[in-house]
Amino acid sequence: MKLSRFGHGLLLVGLTLLSGCQQRQAILIVQGVELIKIKAIETALMQSGWQVNQSPIAIPAEFPDAVLATNPAYRDTQAISDIKNILKGQGFTEPTEYKFAEGKHFFSTNNVGIYLRNSEQTSSALQPSFIRTDRCAAGDATLNLTPQGKAVLEYEKPTNDNFKLEQHTGTWTFDGIKLQVQFNHAQQTFLLTHEQRDTWRGPSPADIYTPSLDADVNVLNCTFVIIYLE
Repeated sequence: MKLSRFGHGLLLVGLTLLSGCQQRQAILIVQGVELIKIKAIETALMQSGWQVNQSPIAIPAEFPDAVLATNPAYRDTQAISDIKNILKGQGFTEPTEYKFAEGKHFFSTNNVGIYLRNSEQTSSALQPSFIRTDRCAAGDATLNLTPQGKAVLEYEKPTNDNFKLEQHTGTWTFDGIKLQVQFNHAQQTFLLTHEQRDTWRGPSPADIYTPSLDADVNVLNCTFVIIYLE
């Protein structure tokens, strides 16, 4: 497959930073994949002798849902077969293999890039990139939901008569009704409803995300909201 210049640009910016290390590494680039699957893949790779790192770069739109990217000189077919079996065990389809070289190699000979996208994710159905807590007794918090399926929760935590900014990074998926966010030590499923909210401009439409689980992080047990034309 011939990659667009846009795709090459993403790879050049994001992956040349990773090419200098000669230790065997599996570099995960994920979009909308459940955290439990990511952890299972990481564990299996480490048990197979890989050092695992995640990269936040976006997956090029022309990529299929599962891709293995290697240096053209990479020859360890058994390692590739092992990675394919790990991915298959987590429900992914047979990954497409790409080898990158244009003047310089994006991956060293000891590195493998693993691109994984959740094909069932309908992130485009969720319009706002930020939602915030609505009259939350546990404190003010925001959820940043990126198009790549990354969720960032930020809130102020009381500490010794002061406040400390806490941040948790995880993943999110949305099916048009349920917004699911997963972090290392907490998860929540929000149910979306719609209503009118009074603003300085008069009644405005609002999306309301109501929690349905008892999460370990208190602010995730609060309602989140986005008010349009606020």
